[in-house]
Amino acid sequence: MTGEPDFTPGPAMSLLDDAALDRLTAGHCPQCGYRGFVIGPRGGMAINIECGDVSCRSRYNVTFYAGRAVMAHDLFDGRSAVPWPSEPPSAH
Repeated sequence: MTGEPDFTPGPAMSLLDDAALDRLTAGHCPQCGYRGFVIGPRGGMAINIECGDVSCRSRYNVTFYAGRAVMAHDLFDGRSAVPWPSEPPSAH
């Protein structure tokens, strides 16, 4: 193990492109393709979600409108952060 992370997020709070928004709308992680998310904190019209695959755990801040992801930011790799209260025990 080299100590290098196996996930490299974009620049802090980088906006996701249309293809990634389409994947989020379909319920798939833009990073790994896993279908399913853990719900995190929310505020206003945005909600934080984390990939449900415990080996990925990529986090996104997403704004949905009429069932579509219309804007999203790549937050960071959730494996390097404090777990959310809603995370399953196997993710800790």
